[in-house]
Amino acid sequence: MTAKIQILDIQAANQIAAGEVVERPVSVVKELIENALDAQATLIEVIIEGSGVERIRVQDNGQGIPADDLPLTVLRHATSKIRSIDDLSNLLTLGFRGEALPSIASVSKLEIISRPPEEISGRVLRILGGEQLEFSETGCPPGTTITVDDLFYNTPARRKFLKSKNTEFGQISDIIGRLSLARPDVSFTLKHPKILVLQTPGKGHLLESIGAVLGQATARRLLPLSCSLGDWQLEGYISPPDLVRSTKQGETLIVNQRIIRSNSISRAVSEGYHTLIPSKLYPITVLKLHIPPHEYDVNVHPTKMEIRFHKERELMEFIADSIRRTLLEARPIAPFVKNSSAPKNPPAGSDKPAQVALNFIPKGPQSPSQSKTAPIPYKPFGNAPSEPAKGISAPQNSAIDWREFIEIGENPTRDSNFKAPLPLNEHCREKEEHPSEFFPESHDTLKNSPQKPDIYSVGKEVCTPPTAEQEMLVKEEDYGITNDIKDQSPLLALRPIGQVFNTYILATDGEQLVIFDQHAAHERINYERLLAEHQKNPGNSQMLLIPLPMEFTPGEEEALLEHFLLLNDMGFILEQFGTRTYLLRGIPAYSGPYQGEHLLRDFLDQVLLNHIPPTMDQLLEEWIYMLACKESIKAKENLTHFEMEQLIVQLSKTLNPYTCPHGRPTMIQLTKEELEHRFYRS
Repeated sequence: MTAKIQILDIQAANQIAAGEVVERPVSVVKELIENALDAQATLIEVIIEGSGVERIRVQDNGQGIPADDLPLTVLRHATSKIRSIDDLSNLLTLGFRGEALPSIASVSKLEIISRPPEEISGRVLRILGGEQLEFSETGCPPGTTITVDDLFYNTPARRKFLKSKNTEFGQISDIIGRLSLARPDVSFTLKHPKILVLQTPGKGHLLESIGAVLGQATARRLLPLSCSLGDWQLEGYISPPDLVRSTKQGETLIVNQRIIRSNSISRAVSEGYHTLIPSKLYPITVLKLHIPPHEYDVNVHPTKMEIRFHKERELMEFIADSIRRTLLEARPIAPFVKNSSAPKNPPAGSDKPAQVALNFIPKGPQSPSQSKTAPIPYKPFGNAPSEPAKGISAPQNSAIDWREFIEIGENPTRDSNFKAPLPLNEHCREKEEHPSEFFPESHDTLKNSPQKPDIYSVGKEVCTPPTAEQEMLVKEEDYGITNDIKDQSPLLALRPIGQVFNTYILATDGEQLVIFDQHAAHERINYERLLAEHQKNPGNSQMLLIPLPMEFTPGEEEALLEHFLLLNDMGFILEQFGTRTYLLRGIPAYSGPYQGEHLLRDFLDQVLLNHIPPTMDQLLEEWIYMLACKESIKAKENLTHFEMEQLIVQLSKTLNPYTCPHGRPTMIQLTKEELEHRFYRS
């Protein structure tokens, strides 16, 4: 009887393996560049013909391959990176499996020319469909040149599923750009076929590489980030809240010089920008994370693009908190006009950097050690503490000398891969025709009272606005403003000068004009107040008169049992009632209009989806947003001068005065220099 199980021949096995490693031309480019980087190359040139199917050539000045080792490079699982499985725990190279070159050789016409610097001549190895054709001596410069011709020539089905030439080449240019950001100390050149598409200086300055890849105008607006916690270090550049994209294409994630895709880190980035940008808009980030190799596993995906972290939850909290601290310390007031053009360089001989963004920053130099950082009671994940994690160093927001960019040629086409920001979302626009569903009495009082209540009245108390004479006598001490508070919040230096369209408040400090959206500003104040009230009693429970039986799937039950104590701390009281059935006896006392069953199901869904338990604040987030919106003053409401002052003072005391809870800006600014420029006075 013939055996049903047969051992595949080497050629078939290599082609099957190639289906995992070599998905498309960009996979070949990535593997070859990573080999060049592991060989300590400092110059890498990539030449692409057509979509990459016709020809891919990668040339480097690395260590080269000795003559005796060159034939071994196309054998499966032949590698110089590791010797045993234990080496994976301390892996510092990008490659380690020994599968890339054999897989590429099995589906293409491959040529490898290599010479170590200490040898006087090199060797050439030619492979056709996995079969060796030639191995001989040749003259060549030190380093390695690999040429891949006629990719997928023997697997026509693979070619059939490739995209257009522009799409395939776009993927190649994108991965080369990201690899150049991971290694700014290496000079990358991309040609197609003789046209220079991309070239990075390779001087080790990340901002220079960002300028070459993303464009000088974008690079000049990014904020530097540098934070550490124990053995973890996070550095890079992030965009201010008014510089966003409509997709996540602007996010570049790098772990120990390796380009990765990570839903967890992407969520942490979103949490760091939470309430600072509108939903469905995404920032531009280049984040480089340095962690010990034994704290993550890279051997979980054929292309090594996805990794698993040992302490994922703690690491994500660190990333989200670092981003948020950096953004709030930058005081990101939106400019009056979003201008994508690059600012002018400083005059020759000037020590003053060019002004790259209209940020409202106190006058006078501030070193990182002098800057005051207010604690940020923000809980991005699980039971994250209400203040920044201990040991996190303050972000370094020192001034950047933009003269470093002078040596880089301007290339406006680099911005072409990004889409312009979408219009800000409209779902938090105020509508006066809908009375409050939760506070009808206070809403009627506001509309019908002959004297408008103070917009910051506490409880049921109503304050009568002061007379014009009283407004003239208002002093800073009446608000509890001291010089220390002024140093912490530059908004307190502003004084209102009027109201436009009964919607926008104009204020100035004598140097610039700041325009406040009164509804968005009051919405931010109410949001932080409601959130603080909710957080005062986070674990109180409300017992149900009739316990509610709930049945769960096996996966939901496992998530429930794993986080049972956390649910109890949040106010859920559960009792096992049978096979995968539990009685819900108590729900959180502060659960808003939601039913306890809805909150519990939502909790388990987020755990199963994100593998990280949400906080009670996140479960009730939309409801708190709605309350803050409905309790806020509306557009078209006339405010007295005293009420405008109160609004600015109260806004200055919030943790994030620059955006409303939905991410819309609360204020924009117009500088004196911009006004003079508009009137041609400069």
